[in-house]
Amino acid sequence: MTGRFYVLAGRIGRPRYLSAADLRSLVRGGMTVGLHGRDHLDWRRLDENALADELVGARHTIAAAAGRSVDEVAIPFGAYDRRVIRRLQEEGFARILTSDRGTFRPSARIWNRTSIRDDMTDAEIGAILSGHARPATRIRRAASRFARRHLR
Repeated sequence: MTGRFYVLAGRIGRPRYLSAADLRSLVRGGMTVGLHGRDHLDWRRLDENALADELVGARHTIAAAAGRSVDEVAIPFGAYDRRVIRRLQEEGFARILTSDRGTFRPSARIWNRTSIRDDMTDAEIGAILSGHARPATRIRRAASRFARRHLR
């Protein structure tokens, strides 16, 4: 079994967080190590220099620690707009994970990530895992994704 681990570059080596040795061990075990930023900030609110550090600088930090390139990113808070998506694409990330719920095509560049939280009921978790959201909910989510990715 393999998994994906999205890392905050600014926390590597801090107590209760992964160390560089941990990241290299994950890579050796066949895991994917991706970017989650440097300091878990809302990228929509950053100026160009701060955004570059969160994307480019942090990506280099994680790659150096893990001993391999970083080609995937999970957006902090799932908070993005057209500018953030465009910048991620310009930086060449092969896979971009949002916190938009719902399904996605495995071959797609942007993946919708669904969070399971401890305050959810069994029925809510069951609906998420089965992919059986109500039609109105699916339409509302799709419209929101389209607007954030293409209209702002």
